[in-house]
Amino acid sequence: MSHPSSLPAHVFAPYLEITTPYMAPNLEALAKQTRSPYFTLGFLMGGGNCHAIWGTTGIAATAGFLHQEIEALRRGPAPGDVILAFGGGSDTELAQHCSDSELEAQYQSVLDAYHATAIDLDIEGEALFAHNDSIEKRNHALAALQRNPRNKGVAISYTLPVGPYGLDDPTFPDKETFTQVKHLLTDTRNQHLHLATVNFMTMDYGDYPLHRDMGQDALRAATSVHVLLQTLFFSSTDPEAAQHAWAMLGITPMIGRNDALTVLAFGQEHHLARLSMWSLTRDRACSNQAEFEHHKETPDSQASTVCSDNVSPPWQQPSPYAFLMCFRVFTRL
Repeated sequence: MSHPSSLPAHVFAPYLEITTPYMAPNLEALAKQTRSPYFTLGFLMGGGNCHAIWGTTGIAATAGFLHQEIEALRRGPAPGDVILAFGGGSDTELAQHCSDSELEAQYQSVLDAYHATAIDLDIEGEALFAHNDSIEKRNHALAALQRNPRNKGVAISYTLPVGPYGLDDPTFPDKETFTQVKHLLTDTRNQHLHLATVNFMTMDYGDYPLHRDMGQDALRAATSVHVLLQTLFFSSTDPEAAQHAWAMLGITPMIGRNDALTVLAFGQEHHLARLSMWSLTRDRACSNQAEFEHHKETPDSQASTVCSDNVSPPWQQPSPYAFLMCFRVFTRL
């Protein structure tokens, strides 16, 4: 039996990458150390078949991995919780490999195994373009889960790509992706799937164009997609439609050159549903420029895979978890 969502209405839940089977993160200790008790754990994926596993670990989602750590976090002195994230930047998203009934069963098995209160579907890359109606199949399975009384109160959200001008920049080279994102969201409405949050990845926009102002881009993108959410999900006659749409919106910046204080202030001003960041495991300054350069996501990227790239002013990161320390005040219990 799943529990009703224990997430606050406005929550900061940074991503924590689960990449090794040998060292489960001590979530309770991390929450105590950082005074930030909510985390997004990713990613649960298909591994090339219709069986949910934890990313590259190969561990089945129903094998009990992380169960004790999650329960300890929930019972801790400052009780917290997790969002279980499916998908990610991978071609092994479950809906690409499952039938309709199998997909619903896989989601349900994860909900049951972790007494999950919140799940997220991070859909990007190939998962947006799968040729087996995976968008419709996924929404159908999630809507069925939501109708099941045993899942009452479980929060369901999507995490989706966006451009620096939202989803309507005709010059952006990946505009086909944004067409699919709009299709996905329209289909959730058509299938009567209630989304607690739509979380947009306001982050490293590839190499278009180089050296963007990532903080201002995040605000510009969020303002644009807010209009879309308001139009799609709320009546034009609702006087509070704009407020409701802000309360449905989440944003996830890439830590580093993102002007964290500006992003935080925007989230607080508009009472967003969620603020996250990619990712907690990168929340430290690079040792030197060479480390940053060696671990860049792409040759032209402003993002490193192992650190925040804060190696020189004005991006000097004073201590580990500095971005978390900035964003954590967004959570309101």
